[in-house]
Amino acid sequence: MFTNSRKAKLVLAFILLSGASLFTYTNCSSNATFNGKTTALSSSMTDGVTIYINDNDEYTNKTDVTLKILNNNAHEMYITNALDCSGGGNWEPYAESKLWTLSQTNGEAKVYIKFREFDAGIESTCQSDMIIHDNEPPMLVVLTPAPKLISANSVQIKLRATDDLSGVNNLVCKDSKNNSLPSCLENLSISNVVQGPGYVKIVAVDKAGNSSNPVVQTWISDLTPPTVVINSKPALVSNKKVADFTFSGTDNLSSTVTFQCKIDSANYADCSSPVSYNLNEGLHKFFVRAKDEAGNVSVAMNHNWTIDVTAPGVTIGSGPSPYTSSPNATFVFGGTDSGGGTLTFQCQLDQGGYKPCVSGHTITGVGNGPHTFSIQTVDGGGNVSTPTTYSWVVDNVKPTIKITTQPNSATADVNGTFQFLAEDIGGSGISKTECSLDNGAYQVCNASITYPNLSETTHTFRVRTTDKALNMSDVSTVVWLIDRTPPVLQFVTFPSNPSKVKASLFAASASDLSGKPVTFVCKLDGESVFTPCLASQTLQISADGVHTFSMKAMDTVGNTSAAVSYTWLIDSTGPAINFTKIPAPTNSIGLDTIEVAYQVTDSLSNISSISCGLSSSQARCSAVKSTVFTSLGVGSYTYTVQASDALGNSSTNSVTFAVSNVAQAITQNITVNQNKKADVLIVIDNSGSMNAEQANMASRFSTFLDKINGLDWRVAVVTTDVSANADKKDGRFLPFTVSGKANDFITSSMDLAAAKAAFAKTIQRPASEGSGNEQGIAGTYRAIERSRDVASVTASTANRNFFRSDAVLSVIVVTDANETNPSGTQTRNIPANLVSYIKSLWPTKPFVYNSIIVKSGDTACLNLAGSGNESYGTSYETLSGLTAGEIGSVCATNYTAQLQKMGQSVVDLVKVVNLDCLPIDKNKNGSVLDDISTVLASGAGGPGFTVSGQTLTYGSDLPVGTHSLKYWCLK
Repeated sequence: MFTNSRKAKLVLAFILLSGASLFTYTNCSSNATFNGKTTALSSSMTDGVTIYINDNDEYTNKTDVTLKILNNNAHEMYITNALDCSGGGNWEPYAESKLWTLSQTNGEAKVYIKFREFDAGIESTCQSDMIIHDNEPPMLVVLTPAPKLISANSVQIKLRATDDLSGVNNLVCKDSKNNSLPSCLENLSISNVVQGPGYVKIVAVDKAGNSSNPVVQTWISDLTPPTVVINSKPALVSNKKVADFTFSGTDNLSSTVTFQCKIDSANYADCSSPVSYNLNEGLHKFFVRAKDEAGNVSVAMNHNWTIDVTAPGVTIGSGPSPYTSSPNATFVFGGTDSGGGTLTFQCQLDQGGYKPCVSGHTITGVGNGPHTFSIQTVDGGGNVSTPTTYSWVVDNVKPTIKITTQPNSATADVNGTFQFLAEDIGGSGISKTECSLDNGAYQVCNASITYPNLSETTHTFRVRTTDKALNMSDVSTVVWLIDRTPPVLQFVTFPSNPSKVKASLFAASASDLSGKPVTFVCKLDGESVFTPCLASQTLQISADGVHTFSMKAMDTVGNTSAAVSYTWLIDSTGPAINFTKIPAPTNSIGLDTIEVAYQVTDSLSNISSISCGLSSSQARCSAVKSTVFTSLGVGSYTYTVQASDALGNSSTNSVTFAVSNVAQAITQNITVNQNKKADVLIVIDNSGSMNAEQANMASRFSTFLDKINGLDWRVAVVTTDVSANADKKDGRFLPFTVSGKANDFITSSMDLAAAKAAFAKTIQRPASEGSGNEQGIAGTYRAIERSRDVASVTASTANRNFFRSDAVLSVIVVTDANETNPSGTQTRNIPANLVSYIKSLWPTKPFVYNSIIVKSGDTACLNLAGSGNESYGTSYETLSGLTAGEIGSVCATNYTAQLQKMGQSVVDLVKVVNLDCLPIDKNKNGSVLDDISTVLASGAGGPGFTVSGQTLTYGSDLPVGTHSLKYWCLK
């Protein structure tokens, strides 16, 4: 700026004088004279002006600088490097800061500035500021460098730094880790030097910030003495009078070391490796030490040893036997030495070379043959004794024994003669041979032996031999059988008797004292001789009848068993069926006699079963039977007889005939009462297999009573158990408890909620209370029989009161089994018989039988996990089919959909008429509907209807009254 302690800069102050006064300003390159007005304007642009280069720094090493300009009145400024603003610049808007490039380098550099106020058009005088530019580094030289190797802990270095422009500002010293040293001067002293390589880098920095090229000084500080080792030396006891030593030394920093040695009590003297000494017998001591280049001396290493040149002696105390079978040998030995030192021993087997050993030395794996053991001792000085030897023979090979003569493995001879040959492979010779019979004690025997009059059984002969080295041979053994007994023969596989298979398999088992296979001979029926055959064979028999097969067994010795025979009957043909009477090909009911008669015979086997009848109604029949048909409908018929004998052979014979069309007109009256009455009987399976279904039976039937709402209904419940005339069995009603009162059945007149609650408790039965012979059809039959006096039971009041003659009847059975047919109750188990029985009691009663069962073919339900479902309910399917009933699945988790249909069927029963006979399509147009007509009591025609079998269902209710129904049936 204008006033600065570093530079002589002028601050101009313009003093406003009178208008006539003049003054002169002298600080630019030329003088300027202003009048009063001009002076006032010029003064306002120079008052308080300040100019800084780089914030008033004294030095810079760059030509690019920053100008700071302060002028409160200027609008424009003119900046230049030219002296006194004489050119090189441009007027530009005033700014407080300006980047600028200096034109002068490495010396004083100035910037010139003037200002003007553009309204007045007056310029200020030229102002300037100065800075010294220096971009050349200082010079740094080493006067006294650091030594390469030191033994002290400090380093002295002498330096000189110079700079011609801005001058040296300071020195910077850093070690190898770039850490700055605390004192960095031209006389540099580095203390606390650690052992090893040292390093310092020195840089001189001038006042403009330029750095010299770095100077690096290195050295090595060695404060650790070297080490020395003896590399080779005499043994602790040596038999050599010349002692040779080698040694070496190492130093952590010095490249070479020197050595000093001494022997026994002599003084240290310079030496080098190797070194030798010629000494007398006795104890000696050697010393060596090392010195590094820095003068550090190592710790001395030494070696003590004894020189002994007198040989010791050796003796063998014990060894193996002269002859042995062991491949191992142990030797005990000892030695003597005049020097009293420690002895070592060396052993040799045969000529295998001496090896170190100790007394009690064991040699293993010695081969067969003669051997020599040698022992010598060595004292501590390496003096070797004269060897001592021991000889012996090894034989570890077992001798052999071979039987050359022996009995056959099975024989009838009671004398056993044996011959044998003993040999010794190891060469020691046979010592003895021993024999044993049947696990008896071994006894010395010669080259042969005979055992006379032996028993009939299996015998064992053993022989062994031992050589002189006590090696024992393997035992040679002969096992033979003295056999004089024939084999025992039996058939283990044979055809059944009687049999219907002509291919007859026989297998025989024969046991023989020898335990060896036997051979067989056979013959069939009347063959004269036995011929060879196999133990197992299939006979191809050509004709039915009685046959005999015989077999014998023969062992290897020639003993032959008695013949074993088997006689059996073969019947491969079914019974003979002969028709003695057959109908004419075409017949008319009421005109022709339709008779079928037959006779069944079987000449070989008993007849086990006969069934006969038309194709749709087969039943058990007798062997002789005649049947006359009087009520067949029009159509073709086949009468079939099937017969089976006791072996399962079956045969079939049939006759076919036809019946002509004979129809008659039927008129049937229908009486409709005012009330819509419905009796509902539920037959529930309470056997053990119903566990899964009974667990939720109440919930499954929970909505059933809602389905028959609006009818005058009654509901009773019985079980499928008809095993005894007892409570809850044989058609007896299960009790209901309604509002605390016992009832035989529930009715629509009761409170519906109370009736539902009682129904739920009664319908769900303990599954274990009933019989496993489920008889839902028979249970229905018995429930109806108990409503009246019959031969088997006296009428029950409950049952009599339940069934109403003018009410429709709906039965619902729930079971997982088919109807059983135990002996004595077959009539009540047949579906058609139940339909006929109800019709005989109430000829016009609408009747439907609904089934909740295991449907035919529903394998998933039959095999339902955990349900134990027993069988398909085919009998119930038949009964539901006869009465147009619904068929549901007992496996359904919710019976609502099924019961909705069954409940609707109860409602629909008041619209149902059971026809007296099966209506026919009289006009043969494919439908019976237009062959049936209804005439109401009023004379009008009835509502529309559908027909299924003998069941006619009206589409709407008939009015109260007696009506007439006309249709056609076969006569």
